[in-house]
Amino acid sequence: MHNGFRLGGRLLYLALFLYILPFTGDVFAEIVWPTFEWNRDETLNTAETVYRDVIEDRLELGLRISRFKMRTTRRPEDENRELTFLGYINRLEPLQSSSPRISIGYHINRYLTVEFTHDEVAARTWNFNNELSDGVVRMSGPVFSVITKYPIKERFIPYAGFGYAPWKARFDHDAWWTLGWSSPEHYEAAGSPAISQSGRRRVIEVDDDSSMVISGGLEVRAARHLLIDVRVSLFSLSSDARFYQVWNDARDLSRTGNFNLSHTRYSMGMRMIF
Repeated sequence: MHNGFRLGGRLLYLALFLYILPFTGDVFAEIVWPTFEWNRDETLNTAETVYRDVIEDRLELGLRISRFKMRTTRRPEDENRELTFLGYINRLEPLQSSSPRISIGYHINRYLTVEFTHDEVAARTWNFNNELSDGVVRMSGPVFSVITKYPIKERFIPYAGFGYAPWKARFDHDAWWTLGWSSPEHYEAAGSPAISQSGRRRVIEVDDDSSMVISGGLEVRAARHLLIDVRVSLFSLSSDARFYQVWNDARDLSRTGNFNLSHTRYSMGMRMIF
């Protein structure tokens, strides 16, 4: 939560700096922006000119808080371990984050915006045979979107977006499980050692995936330079997984599976236009 406040403060300072940039006097007015041989112009652009032509009413920075709902959180308790996610793992418990996410947008015109943001989906895994968790599966990465807008009025603007999310995956193992202990209690009773005393380890590896992202929402212009918006986004993500038994340095592939991390994301945010 404190990180969120610090991030919001830094964003506010940046917003204030960019907003007053055209009015900072002779210091910035004397800045000469470089030109290139293939596009040389006799007229030299000042910072104020660049701001007015490139940034003003086009660049936006925002903060967004979101929650997601996974489409598949449970699979059958299959003793043959063919219908589960992986091995005995048959349940995924969504882990929500309260940290705000930064978004950067650029208005090409009144009806078209390109946007960049970063998001994550995470879930704790649960086994039906012992009701214990092996760890947390995560996928995260950037989302590049093109947003089309249709202003009904100056203050109410519905929009739809189409984007692409090339996300990385990882599995965060619980220490007791990856070090080969039978339960968290036995691991803690042994003093929570950092290495496996028997030489046995258990490892889950997961693959990256990418997804097309479809979104829709409504933005409200609260002030000339301030937008409030709500959004719904659809992600289709799936991570192939492999379970290895590791004895010293020898790896033995025990099981393969797949974690379905497709989800619907609900977001609310605030954006500042410069």
